[in-house]
Amino acid sequence: MSDDDDRLAELLGAASADELTSAEREELLDVLRHDPEAAAHLGDHQDVVAALRSSDLTWQDAGVSRGLRARVLSQTVGADLRRRLPVLLAAAAAAVVLAGFGGYVLGTQDAGPDDPVVAGGPGTLGAIEPVTFAEVPEGVDVDASLVAHTWGTETVLDVSGLRTGERYRVELAETDGDVLTTGSFIAAADVTDCRMNGAVPRADVEAVRVLDASGTTVLTADLPRVS
Repeated sequence: MSDDDDRLAELLGAASADELTSAEREELLDVLRHDPEAAAHLGDHQDVVAALRSSDLTWQDAGVSRGLRARVLSQTVGADLRRRLPVLLAAAAAAVVLAGFGGYVLGTQDAGPDDPVVAGGPGTLGAIEPVTFAEVPEGVDVDASLVAHTWGTETVLDVSGLRTGERYRVELAETDGDVLTTGSFIAAADVTDCRMNGAVPRADVEAVRVLDASGTTVLTADLPRVS
């Protein structure tokens, strides 16, 4: 691993825990603007953190021992896996945390009605903001939300009824007129579940759009302004 890889892993971990300083936030935003793979790594980190939060466990810092690091390195053959090593190490550290709590398994416990959630209006860090699309095409069912983070805006999208096998892209329209493509997906026969990350603050986003392969807007939702 290079020093850049180590630094990226630090930034992704801090972003997932919403613990970035202002300077670190700008540093990560710059990385995300120039490295699409970093956004995918960030999504992987968030999945680990979300799974921890959905259980009744509490987060504890757990270092990765040299022995564990060596075992992970021994399994990382090829450039693609080596690029994903920071995520593998983060997941391994999470497993160490869980091992100290009597063998709980991630994903086996759903959040209950009494579990704490982040409350607040649009732009509140970590709060789930429902998104309502206007003029949804007949036969299409969509459930969408945004989550504001220190590093940018996350789009969560569950959609069915789109043309199976066709490629779609998701965009965030910014208040200054710029448009940021946060990712793309291929519509499945049943439900397509997507989590996409954009390096733009929620306060600067005014709309969410889903476009088909021809560039035609299929779904659009205007968003409330963040005060």
